[in-house]
Amino acid sequence: MLSTDLVLRLAVTVPQFAILVLLLRRKYYRQFPFFAVYIAYSISMTPLRIVGEAHQSYFLLYWITEAISGVLELLALHEAFKPSLEMYYKLYRWTRVVPLLIVALIVGNALWRGGYHPVGHGSFVHLASGAYAFEVGVRILEVGIFLLALKLARRKDHPIGQQHPFGIVIGFGVAASTALLADFVGLKFAFKFGNVFETIFRYLPASGYIAAAAAWLITFTIQERRRPRATPEEIQRRLDQQRNIAEKS
Repeated sequence: MLSTDLVLRLAVTVPQFAILVLLLRRKYYRQFPFFAVYIAYSISMTPLRIVGEAHQSYFLLYWITEAISGVLELLALHEAFKPSLEMYYKLYRWTRVVPLLIVALIVGNALWRGGYHPVGHGSFVHLASGAYAFEVGVRILEVGIFLLALKLARRKDHPIGQQHPFGIVIGFGVAASTALLADFVGLKFAFKFGNVFETIFRYLPASGYIAAAAAWLITFTIQERRRPRATPEEIQRRLDQQRNIAEKS
């Protein structure tokens, strides 16, 4: 008989596999290579962790795979948001360093937490603390970009309003929001609710990721309408339009 955990893992893997097939068959991986790698990596993590649960090194395996997943999420997010960022890069050159500073802040906090604030005792507590801090930092960034995308997408012709980049950002935002909510409930109410919290901590993030996978599947199932080849005049008009959007942001 299948356990609930295994059913949840399969419920996530099935739509992920469908997303990967769409990315490959419709050649979307050319536009979003890091997102395609992230989906493929997420699929491979499921059997790897199932097999690893029987070994003593599972704790190490779990946090290493989580850290790699976080790096791929950052790359996929930057990939989806890049057209919007380039719009601001052209207008304000100093904004080019903003993504690097944000990543440096996330990594720096993770290293500081891992080096000076390990939780518990054991061989890998420094790694676990650092990886967890990195994971939380990535999730906070994902939620922030998610909220920003909701605001910017309302503006006419903003790059993030395009179907595929917007869908990628929304999926990561939904998954990160539910994971952070589970962490918050754990910090505030774990000792009061006991087993109830364990249920929330175990199933809420998984449910959020299933919703994210469903959003990605819908996003790439519906083909985005292709724009006709732009004339030089049209290109200039779009550049002027992007400049106006950036100045109003």
